[in-house]
Amino acid sequence: MIPFLSGIVGYLTNWLAIQMTFYPLEFLGPRLWQPKDQPFGLFGWQGIIPAKAGKMAAIMTDLMMEKLLDMKELFARVEAAELFRCIRPKVNPSVMRLTAAATLSVLPEFWLSAPAAVKENIYDQVEGIAQEYLQGLLDAIKENIHEVFDIKHLCVTTAENNKEIVVDMFQKVGDKEFTLLIRSGLYFGFLFGIVQSGVYYAYPAWWLLPLGGFIVGWLTNYLALKLIFEPINPVRLGPFTLQGAFLKRQEEVSVMFAKLSGAYYLRAEQIWPEVLEGGKKADFHELVSMHTKKFVGKYVEGVAVPFSIAFSREDLDRLKEDVSLAVEKELPLLLPLSYDYTDEALRLEETIAERMRALPPDEFEGVLHPVFKEDEIKLIVVGGLLGMGVGFLQVFLSDL
Repeated sequence: MIPFLSGIVGYLTNWLAIQMTFYPLEFLGPRLWQPKDQPFGLFGWQGIIPAKAGKMAAIMTDLMMEKLLDMKELFARVEAAELFRCIRPKVNPSVMRLTAAATLSVLPEFWLSAPAAVKENIYDQVEGIAQEYLQGLLDAIKENIHEVFDIKHLCVTTAENNKEIVVDMFQKVGDKEFTLLIRSGLYFGFLFGIVQSGVYYAYPAWWLLPLGGFIVGWLTNYLALKLIFEPINPVRLGPFTLQGAFLKRQEEVSVMFAKLSGAYYLRAEQIWPEVLEGGKKADFHELVSMHTKKFVGKYVEGVAVPFSIAFSREDLDRLKEDVSLAVEKELPLLLPLSYDYTDEALRLEETIAERMRALPPDEFEGVLHPVFKEDEIKLIVVGGLLGMGVGFLQVFLSDL
C-alpha cells in the first residue's frame, strides 16, 4: 500500500502547500511575532504571497520597467488637445472659481465692484488660454515623468492594500502550472513510494514512514517546480521537445499578465491620483507651481497689460502663488474626466502583451520567475513537513 499512500501523500501535500502559498490573506493566529515579509510567526501562518505582496510587487515593477515599459514613451502618446476635450465640460466652472479667487486676492476692490460683463470677459480670456496652459503643463509632465510619477510606489501600495489581487494574479497567470504541481505529487509520490516500500520491507523501522513522507513531500514539490521553469530554452530529445511548462505558454501568459497588470495596477484612475498625491507628490506640486507661475507672469505682463499696471511686484508674486494653489485644487476635479482617454492613449495592456511575447525565453522567464523564486524553498519545505506529518499519522494508524 505504501506506493499508493505515497501518491496520495504527494498529491495532498502539494495541494495543501499551494493553498498555504495563497492563504490566508492576513496572518491567522495570535500575532505575537512575525518577521517582516515572512509567512510564519508565533503562532500562526499567512500565505507566502500575501505576506510578501509589497516586496513581490516591487520586484515585478522593476523587472517590467527594465524589460517592458518606458514611461516617457507611454506618456508621449497622450495628446493635450484630446485631454482638454475630455475635461472641457468642467473647465468653465474651474476657470470661474480660480479667476475669482485669484483676482479677489490681489485686486479685491476692483473685483467686487466690477460689472458682470467685465467679469465674464475676464472669464472668457482665461478660458481661452486654458488649453495653452494645459499643453505646457502636459509637456512638462511628459519631460519629467520619472520625477513626478513613482510607478513602484503605486504598485507596492496597491499590492499591500489589496493582497487579494496579488493572489488572484498569480493564480490566473500560473493556473496550469499550479495544477501540474499538484498532479505531479501523485505521480512522483507513487514512484518514490515504490522505493520506500522496498526499503520498509527490508527494514520496517517506524521512523521510516515520517522520513519517507518528508522526502516524498520535498522531492515532489522540488521536481514539479523544475518541470515548470526548466529547461528555459527548448531542448530536442529525439522526437520530443523539452521546455518548462510555464515557458511553453509564453503567448498565453503574456496576454493574461498584461490584462491583469492593466486591470489591477496600471489604470488611469490609479495613475493620475499617484501623480497628484503619490510618492512623488512634492515634486509634482513643484512642477505645477513652476509652470503656473511662469505662465501667469507671461499672461499678466504680456497680455493683460491694463491689470499688470495695477500690480506691484508683491501683488504679482502673490497672484502667481494663489493661481498655482488654485490649479492644484482644480486638477483632482478635472482629471477624472480623462481616465478613459488616458487608458486608451497609453495602451498599457497592448504594449505589455506585445513586448512580453517578443522576449526570448530566458528574458521572459526573468520577468516573472524572480518575483517568487526566493520563496520556492518555502513551498518545498512546507511540502516536506506536511509529508512528514502524514507519515506520523500513518505510524499512529498502524498502531491502532
